[in-house]
Amino acid sequence: MEQIYSIYFIVILIFLQVDNSEQEEEDFCSGSQQVDAATFSAVDRRNLLLFSGSHYWELDVDSKRVIRSHKISDKFPGVENNIDAACSVQSLGDGGYMFLKGRKAWTFVGVTNVKFNETVDWFEFAAQHDFHFEPDHPGIGCAACFCHDPENCHVIVVEKGETRKSIGCLFNYGQSISKCQLFQFIQLPERVQENLLSEINECYGLTYAMDPEQPTIIVAVDKTDVHYFQNNNKVYKTSLKDIFGCWSFAGSKSKYLLYAVGGALLFMLILCIIVIIVWRIKVANSDSSSPLLREGVDGSKLDEQQQKVPGKQTAKSIAKSKDIAKVAKIQETSKPK
Repeated sequence: MEQIYSIYFIVILIFLQVDNSEQEEEDFCSGSQQVDAATFSAVDRRNLLLFSGSHYWELDVDSKRVIRSHKISDKFPGVENNIDAACSVQSLGDGGYMFLKGRKAWTFVGVTNVKFNETVDWFEFAAQHDFHFEPDHPGIGCAACFCHDPENCHVIVVEKGETRKSIGCLFNYGQSISKCQLFQFIQLPERVQENLLSEINECYGLTYAMDPEQPTIIVAVDKTDVHYFQNNNKVYKTSLKDIFGCWSFAGSKSKYLLYAVGGALLFMLILCIIVIIVWRIKVANSDSSSPLLREGVDGSKLDEQQQKVPGKQTAKSIAKSKDIAKVAKIQETSKPK
């Protein structure tokens, strides 16, 4: 029995160890349950890339279903974990991606075959194009890119903690940033009203998808929710926990711990049932081998067996002896003198 317990708990420990080694890296629910950055895939504008820690997840914005996860370093080598912002460009040219963290900016060229372009100091890069960040700049909360054509793109940057103001620049992808200016609102494409994102809390992710023949799509991610717009209409708002299936009271570590506890309880229940069944079988076998059940309740053969054993008498044999003694005494007293 002890060996069974040992094997079971060893299997459970191995399962938890292997599972945690993977889930701690890939499971959104086991981390901060917050998004570091968000941008549309440059390949398919229906896929939203949600970045958190060392991974990113592809989300189908129509079904709100997570498709798959990737390590950031596998797709975008050199980019550090826990990025501040990301944006993608899909145009008639090559298109590509840009990632921001602190003062660093990584750019990648290409849509299907993404290639590293360069890493620059974001602050110095902006300063070279006549825009200077304040000395107490808190960092970047989110960023978005959109293009009217390959030579006419915009990049919008929202500082951390900011809910209204944004920095907008003209952006010739992979070459230069120019005409940066501070806006008193989060800059949006021309077909969209300026106050569309007024109800959004602190910006964690922002991305736009523009197509002359399709509605302009805007996705904003704050600390807890994903907000999805088409043109000036809000289509839905859904929580990150609902998207990833996180439990409200705990992350996936607690979930897997509950699985382990539930499995242990189930194992104990099955073990108890087996023990009860074995015990009942043994009791049934011992009862069937009893002389009383085997020879009947009259005990006649049992008396014969016990009489063969010296010093052993049943209650019935003792009663018979007493009856014989009484009869003999009566017969003796009834004889004529």
